[in-house]
Amino acid sequence: MDSRPAQLLLLGTFHFGDTIDATKVEFDALAPLRQQEIVRLVERLSRFKANVVAVEAGVDERAELNERYAAFREGRLEPRANEVEQIGFRLAARCELERVTPVDQAVDMPFDPLFRWAEANDPEFVRDFWRSLRVQERHDADLVSRSTLLEALNYFNDPAFVARDHARYLQLSAVGNQENDLGTNLLAAWYERNATIFENLTRVAEPGGRIILIIGSGHLAILRDLISRSPQLVEVPLEEYLRT
Repeated sequence: MDSRPAQLLLLGTFHFGDTIDATKVEFDALAPLRQQEIVRLVERLSRFKANVVAVEAGVDERAELNERYAAFREGRLEPRANEVEQIGFRLAARCELERVTPVDQAVDMPFDPLFRWAEANDPEFVRDFWRSLRVQERHDADLVSRSTLLEALNYFNDPAFVARDHARYLQLSAVGNQENDLGTNLLAAWYERNATIFENLTRVAEPGGRIILIIGSGHLAILRDLISRSPQLVEVPLEEYLRT
């Protein structure tokens, strides 16, 4: 019986298209130069020879997602300007896979009540938090605008960026008091979402399999921690696929 763990290649991304995330960058994935960069990225990732391409889409969207993927493979559909279709669809097709695998699942993230409480009880925290976030957003947007896609992805997968991004959730976890654990609840919800993504990965992890996960880089800190302790998955270094 094959007991080898599945190999997992984690690609952290920024979101190409519209996002509900607090931060976003402008990236015209349909521009000719960016299209060339995406094709080159997919060619590099295809060398991993994945038998599963997992993406940050809801598991409840599986049927619709794979209807679109089938239409893309048949040449009847142009991929939308998001990383799920621009990278995920192209990569799955390049690997001759019959489907893409969504692994995300929505959970209630109580941002609104947290910030309402903080604005009423600690407005200085709110001002400092959003000021810092917008400074980082401008920096990241500027970096993406003047970088190739490979250069930008190297930045978004760098351990220093991943740690800094995760630290914002830890910062928010301090909001509230003993009667109202708003920050703790938010952090627990964020861990729940990532734990569910991890669980969904393990469900498609065949012994000796090869999985690529394309996901927002904000998820990497928790996922890497979980994966490092999993007997079913072993992370493969991304660096050789992103060398510029």
